[in-house]
Amino acid sequence: MTALNERLQQADMAGLTDAQAVAALNAPDTSLPAVPVAFSCRAIAEPAVLSGDLAVLRIVALRGEIPADLTPNSTAIPLPTQAIATIMTLLDAVDRDLRVDPAAAEGQVAAMLGGIEAMGLLSPATKADILSKTSRAPSWAEANGVTVDVFAVAAARAGATAVQVLGWQNNGPAAAGGVEEQANLRFTDGTQVGVIFRLPMANNAALRTAALNEWLSNNGDILS
Repeated sequence: MTALNERLQQADMAGLTDAQAVAALNAPDTSLPAVPVAFSCRAIAEPAVLSGDLAVLRIVALRGEIPADLTPNSTAIPLPTQAIATIMTLLDAVDRDLRVDPAAAEGQVAAMLGGIEAMGLLSPATKADILSKTSRAPSWAEANGVTVDVFAVAAARAGATAVQVLGWQNNGPAAAGGVEEQANLRFTDGTQVGVIFRLPMANNAALRTAALNEWLSNNGDILS
């Protein structure tokens, strides 16, 4: 049984139409591990701008200390050079609107913001808001590497164990290049579907079989 078969048998899928199941499985799922995304430093800094934290960081960097009216005991706190460098690095990234590749800077942004939070210069809520912009929730389909469309859902729910190819038809040139060809299929329960593929050339049996096998692999069926 494939991942899609198993997922469709879970309780939250019961009662959903094929189209509703497709929408649910392709929608962002916050229960799954977040996917890091490239981001603009200026864009993610917006929460700190609105909260006033970014302006405070500029004052602290300029003075080299945390002003007395921001400390618990109303006494200015001089900052070590490394702490000032951390603040200035963040401000420089925002001013230059650096675009950060998460693969190259994984964890660095969170560590930098954590250090500034520890100084009492960034609220936990603002930090969380900023970090939320550095990742996104993937869909179930994306996380499992499965293409989920109405044809795949219908076939999976039918519990197909064999597939008959009724025929192929050439639909002409594809908008993105190559040709558009449609495989007309019938499963053992009588369900018939038409699946459209974009292929490099028309009427090529090997290309057709490879494309169709890739689609059918989501449902545990492989053409010989």
